[in-house]
Amino acid sequence: MIRTFADYKLTRVAQKRYLESLPAREPLRSVLSKFFRANRRWLGRPPAPRIDRIDYTLHLQLVGNEDPVTISYWVDARDIDFLRVDDFHIDRGGRLSLPLDSVMMAPDQGRPTLVENGESRVEIRYELADRGRLRVGLGTLDLAYWEGKLQEPSHAIVTLDPRRGVPISEDVYMEDGSLGAHLTYDEYERLGDGSWVPLRIEVDAPNIHVAARSAHVQYVLRFVLLDKDTWMLAGASATELTQGGNLLRAYSSLRDSVVHR
Repeated sequence: MIRTFADYKLTRVAQKRYLESLPAREPLRSVLSKFFRANRRWLGRPPAPRIDRIDYTLHLQLVGNEDPVTISYWVDARDIDFLRVDDFHIDRGGRLSLPLDSVMMAPDQGRPTLVENGESRVEIRYELADRGRLRVGLGTLDLAYWEGKLQEPSHAIVTLDPRRGVPISEDVYMEDGSLGAHLTYDEYERLGDGSWVPLRIEVDAPNIHVAARSAHVQYVLRFVLLDKDTWMLAGASATELTQGGNLLRAYSSLRDSVVHR
């Protein structure tokens, strides 16, 4: 039963039902339809890449520690698919959950509305229910440095590229109206099936919870296409912004990756 909930096909069913619940000429219907198609390979619970196995080595460095951590993995498509049920995404480096995932998986819960629908800019507001959260850190399944979580966000406003349907930026707001995080999605590459994946995601979180305290942290995540079709985290960094200046806290990199088909 647990395995079933990770099946991306259920996500497609939820999207189809929600679109069908909207009036045929409702602009939101066409906007979301394009959004679902364009981002189906990286947002929500996407299907595992069409591979037999990926071998890779993850290099982790906590600034201030002399010794880096190097971990070697091999995972197959079933591993990637199964781990999504626990909100672990091997292709994202394991420690990245985005508020937009909730729109892909359960659009009815977010109650999305069009804020702006122009030729050069589209904005959607959506509510953040239980699934809508932000978690980002440097690491993998059982180890993470500077993992931050945004607690109890209220809603988000995402800006889409009208032509491609991909997110460009996103502001996540807290219950008191303050900005919880600003995200940017950039350097998109088109895959063979017509969908898109970003090669760079930046998260600027002014008040994110890291361990037992709140901090202003900027995360930069860089991705790569392995074998021209397999999207994977290539490297990441976490920088804390303090009154005394910007402090690099941790960074990671993907090494020696091999895709088996």
